[in-house]
Amino acid sequence: MATLALRTLTGGSVACSMWQLADGMLRTSRITQAEYDTFAVAKGGVGDAPGRPAPDATFLMAVGGIPALNTADGWPVPGDFWTRFDPELNETVLTLCTGPDINWTYRGAVAVDPGKGASSRVTGLLARVSGHRVAARAGQFAVVGGRLALAQALLDRGLTISDRVLTIAPALRDERVTLLDELWPNHRSVTFDASSSGQADTGTSLTVSHTIASQSNRYLLASVAMRSGQTVSSVAYNSVALTQRRREDTGVGAATEVWDLVAPSVGTANIVFTFSADTSAVGGGLSAYGVDQTTPRTTTTGSQGNSASTEPVLTVASAVGELVFTHTGFTDTATGALTIDATWTSLWSLENSSSGNDRGGGGAYIAGATSVTRTDNLTTPAGSWAMVGVAIKAAATSSLVFPNYPIPHLIGR
Repeated sequence: MATLALRTLTGGSVACSMWQLADGMLRTSRITQAEYDTFAVAKGGVGDAPGRPAPDATFLMAVGGIPALNTADGWPVPGDFWTRFDPELNETVLTLCTGPDINWTYRGAVAVDPGKGASSRVTGLLARVSGHRVAARAGQFAVVGGRLALAQALLDRGLTISDRVLTIAPALRDERVTLLDELWPNHRSVTFDASSSGQADTGTSLTVSHTIASQSNRYLLASVAMRSGQTVSSVAYNSVALTQRRREDTGVGAATEVWDLVAPSVGTANIVFTFSADTSAVGGGLSAYGVDQTTPRTTTTGSQGNSASTEPVLTVASAVGELVFTHTGFTDTATGALTIDATWTSLWSLENSSSGNDRGGGGAYIAGATSVTRTDNLTTPAGSWAMVGVAIKAAATSSLVFPNYPIPHLIGR
C-alpha cells in the first residue's frame, strides 16, 4: 500500500546508470543530473561511472535528462501520480507509480563497446523513466481537488483506493505494463447497465420489473410495441413519470414508442406502461450509466414498413462513446417471427397471441459509431413493423479536472 500523492515537475532533471553484477543480474542506480553531465557529457563516458552498486559491477549504460518530480530525490515512489497533456493523443494522460523499480527506454543512443573498457560510452540519449506504471487516458480517471478517482476499467484490473490509500493486486503489479493503448469502457463512454422485458396478451397496462445499479450519470429508456392506433397514456418507473421521445405507427397493425428518464432511482422497481385502451403489447427497458444528464440523447429516430417483403431496417446517427438502443415492433397473422440483427446485442425478442393478430417486439443495443444500422428479418406471413432508435450521449467531461502540466512520458515494459 502507498499513500497517494499528486506530483508536479520541479523543472529539474535526474539520471540513472545501469550495471551488470557478477552473478549476471542487472541493477539500475539513481544518480543526479550533475553526475551524469560530468561523466556522460563532459567526459564522453570515459572513466568511472557514478552509481556503482557493487565493487565488481560492470557499467553498461547511463541515462540523463529525466524530468524530476517534486519529491526529495526527484523520483516517484509507489502511490505518486501525475498527469500530462499528450499532443499525439490530444488528451490528458495519467501515470501512476506502482512500484520502486526503474523502467526506462531511450532514443538516438550510441553505445560503443558497452561495459568492456575505457572506450565504453553512451551519448545522445532521450530518456523516459518512472517506475512500475499503470497508465490511463482521460475519462478513465479524474483528479479533483488533488484526489484521484479511477474508472471501473482500472478497478477491474486490481487497483483500489480507500481513504487515499492505494492497493495494487499482485497480478497487476507483476504485469509491469503500460495500459495506455488499451480501450476500456470509461466515463466518457456510455456503459450498458441492465435490461428487462415482458408481454401482455391483453389489458390496459404492462408491468416489467427492472433493476438499476448504483452508478453515476444513470439513464433509463423504456420501449413498447403494441397494436396500431393504440397509444401509451403514461410510463413510470418506481412511480416517477418518463417522457415520450418517439412514436412510429404504420396505421395498419404495428406501433412502437420509446420513453426515457434521467437519473432513475437505484434499486429494483417496476416500469409500468399504461395504454389508452385494451391492447396486446411487448416492451421492456434498458438502463445505462456514464450518460450526459443534461442532453442524454443525440439522435431519436424511427422507421416503418407494411410487409415482410421490406425487412425492418433503421439507421441511427451517433458517435464513438455513445450507446445506441433500438426496438422493432411487428404484427403477423399466424406464425411470423422476428430475428434480430446478429451484429447487435439482443435484449429481448418476444411474441404474444391475442384474439386477433400476434404482436411482437425485439430490443437490442450496439456501441455508437458515426452511424449504425440494424437490419432484422421477419418471416412470413408477417405484417407491418415499426422501429424506434435512440443514440445515448456520453457524460460531458467538463466536470473532471485534468491538470495540464508536462510530466515524464509513459514507458511500459
